Amino acid sequence: MLLFPTMLLPLIGFVLGCVIFSILGRVILALVPNFGFTIANLMLFVMGAFLGTATFGIVYGRIFADSKNELTSSWTVVALFAVMFIGAVLGGSVLVWLNVRFRKQPRTTSTQ
Repeated sequence: MLLFPTMLLPLIGFVLGCVIFSILGRVILALVPNFGFTIANLMLFVMGAFLGTATFGIVYGRIFADSKNELTSSWTVVALFAVMFIGAVLGGSVLVWLNVRFRKQPRTTSTQ
């Protein structure tokens, strides 16, 4: 007997989110020449995309949900997905940008 009941839906959602954010990250990293595609940048993009999606989703819910914390009209539910997509792009891009911006550059010695 298991101590906790097994629920696969959260695991499937997490894996699906990782796959979608990895594809999105690959596209964004290919389109922005300063970012450059590395596995580290892709992992940072996926982490930032999760954070951005969660943050934008919570803020959107606070603004547009009714008193029972429900999105009652169909346009608010559809717009939630658009807001989550924007949050993923912004969150992932900001994290990669911070990595590129503050990464230590290798020092070169000049001979004079």
